Amino acid sequence: WAVRNSSTLLFSALMTRVFGVKRLSDEHCQENKMTSKQFFTKFPSLHSFLLKELNLATSPLEADRFDVLQPSLFPMLLLLSRLYPSTLDDGGDPNMSLQPFVNLVLRCAKSSVWKIREAASRALLMLLSQTELTKSINLLYSSGLGIRGARQNHTHGLFLMLYALLLEMFPTDWKTGLNTICLLLKISWIGKQINRCPVTRGTYLQILGTFFDQFHLFAPNDSSQQFHHSVADKLELFCDSLELLTNTGHSTFLHTRLLVAGCCYCYLVLTCTNPSVCDQEVISAAASLLVCDHSHDNVIVCFVSTCLQHSVYEVKQCVLTEMKRKPLSNSNMLTLVPIFL
Repeated sequence: WAVRNSSTLLFSALMTRVFGVKRLSDEHCQENKMTSKQFFTKFPSLHSFLLKELNLATSPLEADRFDVLQPSLFPMLLLLSRLYPSTLDDGGDPNMSLQPFVNLVLRCAKSSVWKIREAASRALLMLLSQTELTKSINLLYSSGLGIRGARQNHTHGLFLMLYALLLEMFPTDWKTGLNTICLLLKISWIGKQINRCPVTRGTYLQILGTFFDQFHLFAPNDSSQQFHHSVADKLELFCDSLELLTNTGHSTFLHTRLLVAGCCYCYLVLTCTNPSVCDQEVISAAASLLVCDHSHDNVIVCFVSTCLQHSVYEVKQCVLTEMKRKPLSNSNMLTLVPIFL
């Protein structure tokens, strides 16, 4: 233990010495990072060293030997997450490029350690330039995402990487983001009760919830038709989620309930307030499950009312937080006033 502890302290001190004191509190913001050109110019021998050690640490994962843990893997991912590609031409010097690290970091999605998967998702985002995001998203989706019987750890790792890349892509390339979401809706079974893993289910719902939340900010006017193509998948997923949320006797992971509540709220606000993407089939199904009139206002008010009277305190808090971020209309808020009295 003493050796591990002192090694951790030394690594922390080296990171501070190399990258400097944090300029902003967010460790992962651009101001606290360094370009690959700067870093490998200062420490040229580290490029080949990191490649060799990362390949060695991820080889067991490539061979599906998940019982072999490499303590050096996390520090290397942490270091890579503090680098980003240089915008200047490096003359094609392979000793300055971050591209050779990408495939090695992708292997970490298979890790049985949650923190490794999280660190790998942050590192992968930093290793890619804006022009490489689309290619990498397609690669992640074609890596067996959504295949029944796949290892849940691997699925979770791929989802974390996909989520990180989509968050970066939404403001700049909404079309690719929308295509990816439509593909994810085709594997909607991951977000349903048939999937017994609350972690992968929660991450899947988190991706969709973020998409529904940001749709009105970035989506072009001509994207509604493509959005409607997945109405059947959305209908099944939404009904399954709403059934889980309204059935207070159902035993499930608390975090999953919160993500279901947040995702459903964002989707209802989107589809009830934006006529171009309104799915009447989903509204009708929600009205039937909530036992209310089929008008848009009644459906969303009834949903919020159901959540605010939920037996789980955290579900109430989650919906109130979403209402603060995305308020309802004044008339809907007046309808909800008796619940607060």
